[in-house]
Amino acid sequence: MLDIKRYHPGVHLKDALDALGMRAAEFSLRTGISERSLSALLNGKNDVTFEIAQKLSSFFGDTINFWMNLQHDYDAYLSREKNHRQDEMDQRLIQEYDIRDYLISLGVANESDPQEVILQKARKFAGVSALTLLNRKDGFVSFKEEKSGGSSHPFAQNYWVASALTEARKKRHRPFDKKKLTEGLASLPHWSLESPSSFVPKLHSLFQEAGVSFVFLPYLNKSNLYGATRWYGQNEVMLAISNKNNRADLFWFTLAHEIAHVLMEHKRGFLYSGDGLEDLEADKMAEALLLPQKDYESFIKEKKSFSPEDVEQFAKRIGVLPLIVTMRLEKDGLVPKEAFSERFCISYKTRDLFVRK
Repeated sequence: MLDIKRYHPGVHLKDALDALGMRAAEFSLRTGISERSLSALLNGKNDVTFEIAQKLSSFFGDTINFWMNLQHDYDAYLSREKNHRQDEMDQRLIQEYDIRDYLISLGVANESDPQEVILQKARKFAGVSALTLLNRKDGFVSFKEEKSGGSSHPFAQNYWVASALTEARKKRHRPFDKKKLTEGLASLPHWSLESPSSFVPKLHSLFQEAGVSFVFLPYLNKSNLYGATRWYGQNEVMLAISNKNNRADLFWFTLAHEIAHVLMEHKRGFLYSGDGLEDLEADKMAEALLLPQKDYESFIKEKKSFSPEDVEQFAKRIGVLPLIVTMRLEKDGLVPKEAFSERFCISYKTRDLFVRK
């Protein structure tokens, strides 16, 4: 049996005209449907409108709904086919970028969830109707990337940022208050000496008071993305951190870098790390937020070389994590890269930082 739902109403109309032995030109004269519209309809290029359905029903003696339903059923068939193709493309992205495992690690999905449920949750978590919408280079965020030259993938970056924005919009917060944020940052370097269980609640409290939507979202493979800032709504701002590699020094520098973007109200859509004045400005401010400039300048002026003991004593005197000092010395070319990492290395467990509120 012919599944009429798979065929355009024009096919049904052509069969009806063939059965009558009537040409399109004569049918046009008898119904008042223009030859151009009728030709397009018979060739599947025009839809059945209410006006055409009315004329067809008057001629054939059936109902307007009969013809409108033919069009509806055909449109529904096309939509199902399109959705099926879309689902297949999205499923390939989920597989390629390990989105299923990522959602399970966040507690958003379960091991027992079937493919279609994972697909639904993947779209909902990122706040998109189709994952392919994220599979392109997109200038909708200023973000901090790893500078090691590692490869990054637009889909992974966009999925992480879109998901962070979805989380940010769930939070209720005050309007952005630059003064409160600035005042609260005086203690930021000292918090680096504390454990995540101590400083994470303080960060959430600081950002909430200052009207910043703070999101910690674990690193997504292939994104090569440490953190992001995004202004949205009237005057709302998201600050998101991924903590790639779980390294404490990278966490604190990325956090300070993104705070700098917020303080300087960098609202330009797209900014790669190291490409542009805004990012360089954020790097400079991040350094000042983590290490008092005058103290640091005095420290490097006194020394021609630096030992782990020198770093440790200076860090203790100003009340910061030694790793932050070594990171700055490395950046300024005063000590070899990773020179003291073995001695001072600290890692944070993702679960200790990931607090969903």
